[in-house]
Formats: sequence, C-alpha cells, structure tokens
Amino acid sequence: MEDTDLDITQFENDLTNQYLVGAARARMFEEIVANNSWNADFKKCLLEIGSKKYTIQILGTYADEYFLWGWANPNARDWTKSLDLANKLQVKGREPGYAVFKERRIAPTWITPEEIAYVAGELLGGYPAHFVVQEKTLILVLVINSKTNIMDFPVSYISGLLLDMPPTIPNPRSAVSCFIDKLGFVVTEKTNSIFAEREDACFTATFNKDDRVKDVSLQTFPTKPTSSRRKK
Repeated sequence: MEDTDLDITQFENDLTNQYLVGAARARMFEEIVANNSWNADFKKCLLEIGSKKYTIQILGTYADEYFLWGWANPNARDWTKSLDLANKLQVKGREPGYAVFKERRIAPTWITPEEIAYVAGELLGGYPAHFVVQEKTLILVLVINSKTNIMDFPVSYISGLLLDMPPTIPNPRSAVSCFIDKLGFVVTEKTNSIFAEREDACFTATFNKDDRVKDVSLQTFPTKPTSSRRKK
C-alpha cells in the first residue's frame, strides 16, 4: 500500500544513514555470486552458490508491481523458518516512524524493494541483501553467514555507488558523509563538496544545488591498510 499519511520518519532517517552501507554489502556479495550456478531452498533457509552454502532469511517478494512482506504472503507456509527476521521487522513496525514494516504490501513508487532490503539488512545486524528470481518473482533475502566486512569494500567502487544513489534518499549529502565515515575515511566538509582521505585512497565528492552527487574524483595510494583501521 502507498499511503503518504503513514509515519515513516524513522525509516527515512535510516535511508540516509544505512542505504549506502547496505548497497555496498549487496555489491560485495554480488562479487561472490558472479557467474556461479546457484540454488535456493527456502524451506531449509539455504542458498547454494557454486560449492558454497549460505544461510538466508526471506524479507518478501516483488511481483505484480508490489513488494509483499514474507509474513503476509499466503503462499509462504513452507517458509516458516526463513521468516524470523521479517517477523522481527513486523514487530518493529509498531514503533513510531516505522510504518513501512507493518504494511502488508508496498508500492515501489512509495518505497523501493532495494530501499527496504538495504535498510533492513543493516538494522538487523549488517547482512547483505540479495535478490533471487524464481518463477518470475523477485524474492528479497538477507544472507546471514556471508563475510562482508564493510571496511573491505573496494575503493574503486565508491564513485559508482555514490553517483548511482537514488534521488529518493532524503539527505544525500549526509548519506555520503555517514557512509564514507563507516569506511574509515577522515571526512572534511566543504561548501559544495566533501573531501575524504584514508591511508590507501582519497576522493572528493561534489554536489549540485540540491545536494545530489554530481561528480566523484578518486585517487588511490600504493600503501597497504594498517591494523589501525576501524572495523565493523
């Protein structure tokens, strides 16, 4: 359901603080998936990619132009063990500002599946989101036992991630600052830009009049990361 009268103020704050981190984790997991064969068994909470096995939890499905939470899906009787985290979010939906977690179905013109998946993954513990296509239905899952330390996000991907940030992020400049801080960069705010520096790279993100990222210039250094880098 799309209802602008519903209170999603806290979710919107999380979009600013968590979206880019969640998107980065998902991008890192896509590197693991690559062109490997895969198989998903939702009854067993299992995703097999090549020779590797991952424990997964289902958030919901996207079909017929709507996202439907797993707990609201009448065909999800066999997914019981895979819905623990979706059920936790439903409970969180009772809190002020989190109405999106208690609505049965959601139109992407209100909140997109990616926004739901990336924010949910971070709120629930820093799990990468993954999208599985099965019988023309997009199934959103969180990968529980994948090692995706956000500090390992390749710096060469930063430019693309920032430039691809959707216009629905409420405070894009704050989103960039929060994200690069979590990557261990020292952030310097300027009038129309942000300068970020770490021992292995530095970059400048410039913004337009609406505070949307319009350009990112990146420079990498040959030094190796040190043990002093923060980890999450």
